[in-house]
Amino acid sequence: MSRVCLVTCDTGLLGTSFRETVKKENVDFIENENEIIVNSNDSNVIKKYIFLSSKICDLRNFNDAEIFFKNNKITDIIHFTAYTDNLNTNINNNLEFVIKNLEINLNIIKLCHKYTIARGFFALPICVFPEKFNSPLAEDSIHEELCHLSNEGYSVSKRVLELMVRFYREKYNYEWVCIIPTNIYGKYDNFNLENSHIIPYIIHKMYLAKVHNINVKLMSDGTTANHFIYNSDVCKILYYILNTYYSEHLTIIKDDTFNIIFSTNIPSNELTIKELANKIKHYLGFNNEILFDTREESVIHKKTCNNKLMKILDMSFVFTNIDKGLKETIDWFLEEYRNIIE
Repeated sequence: MSRVCLVTCDTGLLGTSFRETVKKENVDFIENENEIIVNSNDSNVIKKYIFLSSKICDLRNFNDAEIFFKNNKITDIIHFTAYTDNLNTNINNNLEFVIKNLEINLNIIKLCHKYTIARGFFALPICVFPEKFNSPLAEDSIHEELCHLSNEGYSVSKRVLELMVRFYREKYNYEWVCIIPTNIYGKYDNFNLENSHIIPYIIHKMYLAKVHNINVKLMSDGTTANHFIYNSDVCKILYYILNTYYSEHLTIIKDDTFNIIFSTNIPSNELTIKELANKIKHYLGFNNEILFDTREESVIHKKTCNNKLMKILDMSFVFTNIDKGLKETIDWFLEEYRNIIE
């Protein structure tokens, strides 16, 4: 049976980027609104990708989701979809975040089991890790301590997803793996100042300050350090494991791995908010001052990660350095600005 991969996101930072990756990696394909069909002589690679949008199916509704799964002979899954928002919204809506994400994830897991979807990647956010942790972060430390209260509802729902993936895999021998990318950024991100992540937030806020020729003030003391990974790198890795690695090994699992942190092997991709803001300043051509709100406490000061991922990747894989990624992201933002703000 030909392999069919469901991607539970059709737009945005990862959905659009993964679609772009599939097209770049294949010469012969047919694309329509929600599908890409690949023509390949290799019987082991994925022949069809289905990009699921909320217009097609609400994953919180089990009956609607089951009809979709029943009608599509899915063999593989990449589960990106989550109900999320910015940090301040998370603090005020923990109950909503935990309920909606548990509904989505429980339905996905139950249907993957019911329709014997044997291979899958399930995305977890970096905030699943404890507030207090030993550096570097390791995949087996997710449940050791409490997560940070600022993201508690969202983080707990994703910790439960990790448990479900692991328990089902242990009982039914599925090739299911949780991936934990560090801070993802890139083209197609959400640049809304009310609910964006740190890089698109700084880019957009600094752009407006440049337009009005004023200083920019960021809601951070500038000392928090994060490790950043470009969205296209995440998607290229997933494509590689599901196709090239699988074709060679007939499995997507290496060394009985349950969870994989997706971080780069480039030390300069880990930097403080102050260092990040200065790089964005350079690529935006912003000439005024960057001010930091020293009253804002750093959430978690630093999250250095281990790099189990490199044991799976072909050693020829080259990660995108932060300077190249920021320039491409900012160029896209400037080109698409009118569409972004609509």
